[in-house]
Formats: sequence, structure tokens, C-alpha cells
Amino acid sequence: MIIEEKQNGRERAAYGKQFMAELSKKLTVSFRKGFSQRNLEQMRQFYLAYSIPQTASAEFII
Repeated sequence: MIIEEKQNGRERAAYGKQFMAELSKKLTVSFRKGFSQRNLEQMRQFYLAYSIPQTASAEFII
């Protein structure tokens, strides 16, 4: 969601750390532990490094 929706596929959002800090607060309220700003940054980096583009065959399914 961070990469695809909030950053529109770009490597960084225009408002960067402010967004991550706010998202961290909201997720921590909802889910308690595990959503520090640092953890969110690491999740984002993991997604950028290991995301698998959709296969060509899946793109042709109507």
C-alpha cells in the first residue's frame, strides 16, 4: 500500500518521513506492536527489493 497507493509507484513519496510517522501512529493504535516508523521503513525496503511483478499470463486473464 505504501509503495503502490501513497507513492504512486515512485521510490519515495513527496512528503516522505511525515507520512511514515503518521502511518506508524495510526497502525500502532490499531494493532499495537510492530509498526514503528523504522519497521515500516524496513517493510517498504523489503517490498522494493523482493516484490515480484505480476506474471504475463495473469495479465491476460479477463
